[in-house]
Amino acid sequence: MIAAVTSMSYVFISMNRDRILSLLAGTTPGKFTWTGDFTTHLVIYALIPVLGLLSISFPEALRGPVSWLGSLLGHHT
Repeated sequence: MIAAVTSMSYVFISMNRDRILSLLAGTTPGKFTWTGDFTTHLVIYALIPVLGLLSISFPEALRGPVSWLGSLLGHHT
């Protein structure tokens, strides 16, 4: 899982710095730019899988933050 998340993060950073993709996105070619799209991809493909793995491995440690997030979203447990 760590290797997959690391690989995907590397690919997203490489895509962010790519000359053609940067020109299409309106960012500076060859330089890393922290954009909303990059943040979204990082959360979806890196943060959520790591949190899922941690919640399976350490359910008691993440019970508090998950219940807090549920109450924030309006779900009552």
